[in-house]
Amino acid sequence: MNPKYLISIFVVTFFACGGGGGGGSYSPASSSSSSSLSILYDPPTFCALTETGGVTDFATSSDNCGQTLTSFYTELMNLGISTTTNFEQNSFNNTEALRQVYLDSSLGETENIMVAQGLSYVAELVGAFDIYFFGVGDSVSAYESDIKPKWCTAFGDSACDDSSGTLKHVRDLVNSTDALANTVGFYADQSGAPKKAFSIAQGLNDRSALNKILYHEYVHIWQHAVTFGMSTPENVRRMPAWYSEGVAQYVAQIYCIEREVFGCLFRWNDIMIGKWTQASDYYNADAANRLTASLASLQNSAMAEWAVAYMVEKAEANGKSNGEQSAIIDLTLEVVEKGWAKAFEDNIGMTQEQFYTDFHNAIAENDQAARVAALKDKNFSTRVSFSFNFSVLQLTGASTSSSSYGGGTPSAGKRTIYFYDNDTSTIPSYQGSTWPYVVSTGEISKAAAVTATVAKNANGNYVLINNKPVYQYASDNDSSKLGAKVNDWKAISIDGTAIPRERVGP
Repeated sequence: MNPKYLISIFVVTFFACGGGGGGGSYSPASSSSSSSLSILYDPPTFCALTETGGVTDFATSSDNCGQTLTSFYTELMNLGISTTTNFEQNSFNNTEALRQVYLDSSLGETENIMVAQGLSYVAELVGAFDIYFFGVGDSVSAYESDIKPKWCTAFGDSACDDSSGTLKHVRDLVNSTDALANTVGFYADQSGAPKKAFSIAQGLNDRSALNKILYHEYVHIWQHAVTFGMSTPENVRRMPAWYSEGVAQYVAQIYCIEREVFGCLFRWNDIMIGKWTQASDYYNADAANRLTASLASLQNSAMAEWAVAYMVEKAEANGKSNGEQSAIIDLTLEVVEKGWAKAFEDNIGMTQEQFYTDFHNAIAENDQAARVAALKDKNFSTRVSFSFNFSVLQLTGASTSSSSYGGGTPSAGKRTIYFYDNDTSTIPSYQGSTWPYVVSTGEISKAAAVTATVAKNANGNYVLINNKPVYQYASDNDSSKLGAKVNDWKAISIDGTAIPRERVGP
């Protein structure tokens, strides 16, 4: 854990699967056999971690799947806590959002303005999450009168104890510049539904560090949201701490410089040159705690940030077109489904063991000039797109009895289903084989978690979700949702609404 920035994680979120098909024009009346169609929303298993001597052993945990969701986590998942809000960009400048931003009375108007602006800027990059923000100054009495009551109201009486737990960390922020990102929003004994999913608490005694620290913690909120299984109730992380902290620090640093806000008017290369020296000094001074997969502690923040930069460099050297997207965003999204080691290898193009060897060699050789030369420029926001692992609807049992789909037949297996933007009635208007529409000649059932309205067209057997026809995508399989990234097509959430493409993970 970076001593500068605390991260507290109590709830995990979900990762959902998707699917594919055949297709074309179809006359429902021509089908002669019946089938049973089911709308699915099956919580997947996630990869269990093993421990060695009380330390998470990431190297041997990567594909050890078999731990299923508890009913508590299923409830949280169904509440959609990993989704962003419908706030527009700059939403933290509006009155409604600012009702969730609480600064104690020891702070002035400048801090209020800076926090609102900082939240707005980072939300433009990462997405606007429905969070509480608690700003703490240098007064214990101001904390007790202004912050603690708001925390207790937000999270319930059983979370309202600042002698231990997360609220104690908030109290400890008095007269500091530390911070924490927190996924609470439920009672400490895990009873009751969340009132809010996310919060950030930050000590605001150093204005020059305000924006960078806020961005850092906000990236942790995104990590909380999309990394289903990032922690368990026992707070066992799914990714090494050096990675989650290194990503948050990398993004916060480069984006803060890009926005040219107060406290971040530096050159990216100059910052990283200084951090290379820190990483090199630490490497040479403490060989036992060098960057490894098996250590859950952060080790050194400068080393962690440089490790992420080196991952970006290696990903592109190994054939990825956008190293930052692969190393920072896609890897994070895939950890839940694949486990850390497999997600790392798929997105960086090498095993984690080889990466550690190469990274340690680069530091030992003190090859600073080459590493700095390989850094990206500061325009980070133009190169990446943060995604979200929304739940998506799938189905099984689509009718395949007719040969007149105009180029192929839908799959009866598990497939993701989609809306076509241009449909204006209950009759599907797309007639190509790439997107076969779904027909059912029998009864339709749906999983209990699905709140969408499911029906069939009154004049045929077209399957409708919230009164719109649905399709499969020919390039999908039973565990993909590739169609969600195609123009004019949308995956569907459990409430039957269309999901914007940027909010669907890989």
